Amino acid sequence: MSECRFIKSDETICKANAIQGDSYCFWHSERMKKKREQAVVDGGNSPKRSYGRDDEIQIADTKDVLLLIEQTVNDIRQNKISTRTANAVGYLAGIALKAIQQNEFDKRLEVIEYALNIKKSIEKSR
Repeated sequence: MSECRFIKSDETICKANAIQGDSYCFWHSERMKKKREQAVVDGGNSPKRSYGRDDEIQIADTKDVLLLIEQTVNDIRQNKISTRTANAVGYLAGIALKAIQQNEFDKRLEVIEYALNIKKSIEKSR
């Protein structure tokens, strides 16, 4: 089998195998133009291609983060999403968890500061 003769923009020759009876590969042969176009369409319409769930979720507390992780684990085990998508969800879930924890910490600090201000006011009034 011979190699494709197509010369790329960087002046290198395409190293793909040429189609039988042609000097070019599938991607560079003029004879394959319609098949290439159809392959692109078929790939875009493939039922295997999925970016996850269509439903929107609200992440307000740690329970929501756990639910998201649970859904993602189930989706990846059922081959509904790619590992790349699952990794992105896991990364974003980690960020959400840190933000939730920081928010809870800020609220607790606010309550403590409020209590200290009340205590100082009471001590001043004595």
